[in-house]
Amino acid sequence: MEDDSEHSSVTDTTYRPVAGVFVFLWLAYNLVYLCEVKEDRNRRRDKLVLDAVIFNTCWALAFWSYLRAHFTQPGYVNERWREFVKEYKIEPVESHSGDRPWNPGKATFSQRSSEVRPERAHYCAICRATVLRMDHHCPLIANCIGFRNHKFFLQTGIYSAIGSLFGLFSMTRELGACIGNDLADNPPPAPWYCNETTIGSYMFLVGGIALGLSLFLTFSLAATHVEFACMNLTTIEAKYCEGPNPYDQKSSIRNLAQIMGALGWDWFLPIMPRRPLGDGFSFACGEEILPTELQDREKRSSTGKSVALLDSPGSEALWYYRYVEAHAADVEAQAHAQAEVVRRPVVGDLVRVVSTENTMKFFVEGIGKTFRVTEDSNDPRDDQPFKVDGSDAWLYRDDLAHAQAEALSESVC
Repeated sequence: MEDDSEHSSVTDTTYRPVAGVFVFLWLAYNLVYLCEVKEDRNRRRDKLVLDAVIFNTCWALAFWSYLRAHFTQPGYVNERWREFVKEYKIEPVESHSGDRPWNPGKATFSQRSSEVRPERAHYCAICRATVLRMDHHCPLIANCIGFRNHKFFLQTGIYSAIGSLFGLFSMTRELGACIGNDLADNPPPAPWYCNETTIGSYMFLVGGIALGLSLFLTFSLAATHVEFACMNLTTIEAKYCEGPNPYDQKSSIRNLAQIMGALGWDWFLPIMPRRPLGDGFSFACGEEILPTELQDREKRSSTGKSVALLDSPGSEALWYYRYVEAHAADVEAQAHAQAEVVRRPVVGDLVRVVSTENTMKFFVEGIGKTFRVTEDSNDPRDDQPFKVDGSDAWLYRDDLAHAQAEALSESVC
């Protein structure tokens, strides 16, 4: 749930020029091309109806998606999150703009905003707010693209590209006739829509050019951002260069579902996901295994048999698991791994021989005994690092197939 008390609805009016282009293309295609140009060329009525249905379906879905992307808040940090941070004393890590590492299960903050924010959230200087799973601020949409309106942004690009492609393809013959007539040395009398003497002819020619530009822009947009979505990446995260993407679900469909909700008919309509797979505050990592009680809750949510996680106070159980329990387990595992890494002995250290394949009687009988390091080979390959008192043979250090030594104390002078 969003904290609407702190963020009013979108009031930026810079979306109006783009909305005007949508309206112009509708008028140019339907009132000029279909009703006058094609009628003038005596096209079959069923072909006109088919063209009208296909173009207007794509146009309606594209315009609907565009309006939803603009007017839907991208998702902001709310009071529930702030209370959660205070209650469990979540310690954030700083996110540097020049070097942004992956921070799964970690809250962050930046120099531009000291507010503790969830993973994948970023501060938008234009919106002056911390946006959940921020992708980018889009000037064409006149809104930030974040967790709640990313779906509509993708649909805007896809449906606009399909509609522009179909509209331009269906007008190819008429537009080609106008271009050929202009290039010919002794052109025949041009059709009225090529003469540029009426509002209708201007709308037809400008509409064709606008469809071409729209196709180029929206196809590029859709291709780029759909590719990112299939990898569960945002535009910001696509610039990360440290390690693999921890949020990758190993499947394009599962990655898309993180934005679109569980696969269903609502993928094709610009409506909020009926079965969202998250709430924008915490995200599943690719290899995450949830506790049984949380797995059951996730299943009920994704099948629509219970209140979705996005609107349920119970989503805080996931926050606790990912930000507190899982994080603490990672810290403990790292500490344990570091503790198991035995410091390389140096001259003067006391060591205990744990195991060895050296057949010398001295070492076979010395297993479990303590010795002092007397010489270090400083071999960069780390194959034969040291000798111990009582023997001139080298004791292997890191190759566990030969021997293992355990440092018992700091160096002794």
